[in-house]
Amino acid sequence: PGEASAASSLSFSVNTTADPHNAQPGNGQCADSTGQCTLRAAIEAPDAAAPGSVTTITVPAGTYILSLGTLPVTANTVVVTGAGPGATVLEGPRSAAHRQLINVAAASIATFSQLTLTRGAASKASGGALTNSGTTTLDAVTVTNNRSASGGGLTNSAGAALRLVDTTVSDNMASTGGNSHQGARVAGS
Repeated sequence: PGEASAASSLSFSVNTTADPHNAQPGNGQCADSTGQCTLRAAIEAPDAAAPGSVTTITVPAGTYILSLGTLPVTANTVVVTGAGPGATVLEGPRSAAHRQLINVAAASIATFSQLTLTRGAASKASGGALTNSGTTTLDAVTVTNNRSASGGGLTNSAGAALRLVDTTVSDNMASTGGNSHQGARVAGS
């Protein structure tokens, strides 16, 4: 039997607004096939890291169109910090195939700060910008102009923890659930 890997600390600075996948997720580096550190490549890097690992991602000002769809935070602790809610914008694809922006899995701890989440869409699911099944903090985040079946902007699943600090949730739309689920849906609290 092999030895268990030790938890690690990774730190990445995104250097392009492009959206390609990490060329080799789990190798401890943030690089797409051209060597650029995309937000998606940085989010994918901790997927294969040892349990308990922490990944810190700095995202400069710019509009980051998530053309490949949902950013899945599937494991460990991920901290994403932008340059401010008006400066760093994570946006759904500008096509008919709009998709949810972020999905945080039950095994994950995520913090998103100093950014805007907009134009996410989950037509047959909940949370156009974010569905949280783990432990997530939004700090100084603007969640606006998203849509989904319910929880237009945000959905927090039963058993999950979602903390909003200095965060604005506005102008989101849900196609079901009436007005009670327009901005956010919190299950099983």
